[in-house]
Amino acid sequence: MIKCENGAVRIEGSSIQVYGDYACIVHSLKAVLMDTVGMSEDKAKERIKDLTEDGLKTEAELAAEARKDRENRSPKISDADKELLKRLFGID
Repeated sequence: MIKCENGAVRIEGSSIQVYGDYACIVHSLKAVLMDTVGMSEDKAKERIKDLTEDGLKTEAELAAEARKDRENRSPKISDADKELLKRLFGID
């Protein structure tokens, strides 16, 4: 079981159960990106890969990237990402 609430994640169960849940999450996220946000399948897969790569980064790597982004430009959220946040988490 994978449970995520307010930024806290709890993972329980056998490895096969967790892998199955993870695959379902990725499948559902791809469907939301394609069906709700309007991304092509290739674009949705690429976005999921980018998100996965971000999830594998250390806190220091993420902080360094955020500092670099702030120095180079103002932070912008794409319309697709805004729609995704709204649909998944109710964030406007």
